[in-house]
Amino acid sequence: MDTPPPASPEPQRKVAGSTTAILLMVASTGLLSTAHVAARWLTQEVHPFEAAFFRNVAALLFITPLVLRHGRAAFRSKRPGMQAVRGISGVVTMLLWYMSLSVMPVAEATAISFSVVIFTTIAAILFLGERVGLRRWSAILVGFLGMLIIIRPGIANVGAGAGLVLACTCIWAISIITTKILSRHDLSVVLVFYSSVYAVVFTAIPAALVWTTPTLPQLAVGLLMGVLASTSMILGTEAMKRADASVVMPVDFTRLIWAAAIGFLAFGEFPDLWSWVGGTIIFASTLYITLRESRARKARSGSA
Repeated sequence: MDTPPPASPEPQRKVAGSTTAILLMVASTGLLSTAHVAARWLTQEVHPFEAAFFRNVAALLFITPLVLRHGRAAFRSKRPGMQAVRGISGVVTMLLWYMSLSVMPVAEATAISFSVVIFTTIAAILFLGERVGLRRWSAILVGFLGMLIIIRPGIANVGAGAGLVLACTCIWAISIITTKILSRHDLSVVLVFYSSVYAVVFTAIPAALVWTTPTLPQLAVGLLMGVLASTSMILGTEAMKRADASVVMPVDFTRLIWAAAIGFLAFGEFPDLWSWVGGTIIFASTLYITLRESRARKARSGSA
């Protein structure tokens, strides 16, 4: 009897890589949600602008050793003007996000924030001339329906928090688009360095206007936020490297679960049914858009 050939190790490697990517993404979303809950606590104690400044200083200190390992290459940008646009839009996004966390539960803000993919797709159409078919337009409309379910204008009082999150996601989309453009010209470490420097400089100015001397616990929480957010970014990036978007992106929904669980433990806040329904609809539409873009990108690469 012939001996069957040994099984190829490639499928096992792929499964192992996907499992590792999923675990990394779960850890990433958990750390990010913890950072957001910490921000909600801190913004009850100090002004959101000051909280954002603490977070950015901690993040810069955390990543500086990683940046310095690349030497002078980390400081050379071919598009310094675009770096400024990205840096400023990133700072405005963060300030709006921290202001929203100061007035609304983390889980509800997280549910609305899933809509950033929708606004990014629209921004790509307007600024990059990308073509979007009927299916993705339908997904965009479904995502807006999810936002309306959460906010329920005319039925529930639309608070300032929801408006701040929507403004945050719109400007966040601009930051993402500029990142896409810059990634064609600059190294990733250059993007990390400039975004960190701009974040510290441009949050220092508004923070100085509302400054109060922090207590040691407040300072510790602010520094913790920066470490958690930076670690989350590193883990999320590594997860995307190890597996396709179709494997990793569905796990991003755990952000809402983490935010609801940690927010409940910390503040006794739990999102209502409409936030879960609307958040699920928004996430489903953004997941579809992401997967369609991923497949279209692979098709373009294959044809090239």
